[in-house]
Amino acid sequence: MAIKISTHNSKLGVIPSVNLPPIITCREGCPCVKDCYATKGRFRFKNVQDCLMQNYLEYVAHPVTYFDEIEREIRGGVMSYNFFRWHSSGDIVDRRYFDGMIRVAKDLTNTKFLAFTKQFEIVNSYIKEGNEIPENL
Repeated sequence: MAIKISTHNSKLGVIPSVNLPPIITCREGCPCVKDCYATKGRFRFKNVQDCLMQNYLEYVAHPVTYFDEIEREIRGGVMSYNFFRWHSSGDIVDRRYFDGMIRVAKDLTNTKFLAFTKQFEIVNSYIKEGNEIPENL
């Protein structure tokens, strides 16, 4: 699998997440850039930065299969997951990315998805167009 899914973290325990590089995936002028926690601590290790960038480049190169791989991993990788977090680092890249998140949530109704975002323009636009965010996201 080209995408790196983190299977746990110190705050959430065994809840998998997919992460992206901070700053370049965040909206322009985001107020938290100067104090971004995802530019500190373990996020500064080269191997971590490489994984974040690999995930981003995989999305850019293969946006459909990016979400297919995430869905496949949640559905039945090493273990099936009831919870999944989008981005403890990075943010929703663009509308196409958000559409992929929605598709995965609709396909995996037994999984609860957590996402924090500063890309509220993307989410608000989606809702303003008359779309609904799935209950599990």
